[in-house]
Amino acid sequence: APASSAGAIASQTAAVLGGDSELRPPALNMTLVGPDGSIVDAFSLVTGPTFFFYYSASCPHCQHVAPEVAALADRLQGIAKFVGVGSGSNSITELAEFKKTYGLPFDSFKDYTRMFARDNGATSTPQLLFVRPARGGGFESLAEFRPFSPGLSLPAELRALTVAGRDPWSAFRPGELHGAQACGEIGPGRLADPE
Repeated sequence: APASSAGAIASQTAAVLGGDSELRPPALNMTLVGPDGSIVDAFSLVTGPTFFFYYSASCPHCQHVAPEVAALADRLQGIAKFVGVGSGSNSITELAEFKKTYGLPFDSFKDYTRMFARDNGATSTPQLLFVRPARGGGFESLAEFRPFSPGLSLPAELRALTVAGRDPWSAFRPGELHGAQACGEIGPGRLADPE
């Protein structure tokens, strides 16, 4: 590859691993409806590194990427928690059916007040937001994938492994194609500093 291409690839890899600090803190001061109909404070769902998968059960794009998100959650088990947040237009039954149909290994909560979407700038679906408790209180954003599209599970996995202090290169599994997003341009994801 020409030097300029190699430099672009290296800078994108550095961006995934190191992040940028321009992300605003996540808004989690709202309630969601749990799968059993209970009311849950969104902030109580974040006890460590957490991915919020914001989606609509009727969205064809969400349906298309759901198996990729499910596989990402399986790979990151014990490293990052996953929480589904269904748009306010979805019923609890629709969210449960989506989970079953697409094999999501995590629960989804209904954004019945639509505050999660509004306060976190979720203007479309699907989106993947990576957050954690901040030192000294509150929460910090670690990455945003807006929209989440096929192939973005790799930079999301690289980011989670880096934040966890694990070898990010372990995300590259032998014999597995990661698509065009793996080298060079990482797409619409935005990242924050790991510290």
